Amino acid sequence: MREVEAAVRQEMAGPGKLLGYRSLHKKIRETHNLNVPRGLVYAMMQEIDPEGLQSRGDVGRPKRLKRDNVFTAQVNYINGLK
Repeated sequence: MREVEAAVRQEMAGPGKLLGYRSLHKKIRETHNLNVPRGLVYAMMQEIDPEGLQSRGDVGRPKRLKRDNVFTAQVNYINGLK
């Protein structure tokens, strides 16, 4: 845990502070050779810099765009054209 926290703090002190938790997780795995779960990296980032984590993304909101259902009067009938 201490190694992970030290690696996250080191990356967050430099240009890694602009990374999201997925990118930072990948960087820690590749650069620091630490095989840690992504959730642990997220928890460390939230502990170290919660405001920065909030500002980088929509935490708690779904990533997928919600689509509206479209109903038509007939098959292939849109705006009065057949």
